[in-house]
Amino acid sequence: RRMLQGGAVFGRASRPAGVAALDPAFAETAEVAADRLLERDLVRPASGDGLAFRHILIREVAYGTLPRTERARLHAAAARWLEDRAIGQEEAYAELIAVHSREAAALATALELDDAPAIRERAVNWLERASAAAMASAANMEAAAHLRAALELARPDDLDRLHEAIGDTVETGDVAARAYSEALGLARAAGRPKATILRLIGKWAEMQLRFLGSIADRASDEEMDALIAEGAVLLPGVDDEAVRANFLVARAFLPFWHLVQGRRSPPDVLTAAEADAREAITIADR
Repeated sequence: RRMLQGGAVFGRASRPAGVAALDPAFAETAEVAADRLLERDLVRPASGDGLAFRHILIREVAYGTLPRTERARLHAAAARWLEDRAIGQEEAYAELIAVHSREAAALATALELDDAPAIRERAVNWLERASAAAMASAANMEAAAHLRAALELARPDDLDRLHEAIGDTVETGDVAARAYSEALGLARAAGRPKATILRLIGKWAEMQLRFLGSIADRASDEEMDALIAEGAVLLPGVDDEAVRANFLVARAFLPFWHLVQGRRSPPDVLTAAEADAREAITIADR
């Protein structure tokens, strides 16, 4: 029974060593229990020394017999065991660790366990790492899904960073624009440094000015003027050249913004846009 319950925490398949790691008192008898389950045809051999449930219903029944507090503890233990195995190859394990960490965090939060804040923090960390691993494989939708899951568990102080990451993940369109706008509002409220505010202004403004064809909910002229003016005030006080260049590129698209809306930019706006673009090129070359 304990072997089935521990295996159910891991999912459809597990390894005796993994189940034993969930409960130290069970470590000495895990192999024997695994043999008995094979004899009773409740599990079947999987890759390596793994065991897979003969039917998914067996897994669901075994998992259903675990109290919620026990589930939270066991998922957290499964995440820790996987972390130990993942040293040096964290990218390959990140999504699996994130799944267990998220489940442990959700249960611990619902049950108001004392260690819930620490479990949530671990879950957010692994969800972000899982997102980065997904992005490395060009799995943008999965990457964004991990970040949205992290939003549900994160501390208020982490929210602007996560919203910005969602914008970076989805790249274009209303979702990205809303994510950058949300991140900018949160960053202002949190009193973030000038470079952070300018970076977010640059990203949001570029999304609106350069990729406006992918955005249905466009900013008004008044909103855009106010945003660009705020960035212009911050620009001299920011040393980070990547942040500076991103804002300059965004501002250089003002004539395009005007053109798409059916009007011509005044000569001084065209001259300023070209100067911004050339300065951004200089930074990029350097």
